[in-house]
Amino acid sequence: CALPILNNGFLWLLKVQPSTTKFTINFTNCGATGGVGPSIEQVLGAYSGIPAIADYLYPAAWLGRQGYQAWVVPFTGFYRITCAGASGGNMQHTSSSGGYTNFGGKGARVVAEYYLEIGEILIITVGQSGSGGTYVTSGFFAGGGGGFSSVHLNGGDGTGKGLLLCAGGGPGAPGGTAIAVNASNASIPA
Repeated sequence: CALPILNNGFLWLLKVQPSTTKFTINFTNCGATGGVGPSIEQVLGAYSGIPAIADYLYPAAWLGRQGYQAWVVPFTGFYRITCAGASGGNMQHTSSSGGYTNFGGKGARVVAEYYLEIGEILIITVGQSGSGGTYVTSGFFAGGGGGFSSVHLNGGDGTGKGLLLCAGGGPGAPGGTAIAVNASNASIPA
């Protein structure tokens, strides 16, 4: 039985107003796996062919810290941000009489609109899906929980302005015959 592809977290950014500069970009975990986010090399490599991201990556302190991505707002206006946590890891059980898979829960998804000004810096983290668990003769090893995704806002002068959005990761699949529950979603009114 093949395990389904696990869902990593993501961050979608949609520029909605003014419509003359409308665009959509998708920030990812840049191929990173495990408990640590992408390195600077992974970030630069993942976005090298995407001008809307690559041309506005902030190459200073935040980008140099593993797991963080920093993006400079190129146009003043309203942005719709969708932030999603990663799914939890699955648990595979096999035996001579057959097998089954317990699936990890899905991460939460949060959507909100913000007015952002040119030069402000978004500090982004994107969750990675939890590791898979297996059954062994001594017991069950449940799947790991999914990572959270978040976006913070810093002023162009480097001053912190706080957390804009955060979406929790889904729970890892439990051992035995229990099931994981999906995280809740939210929409923040403008």
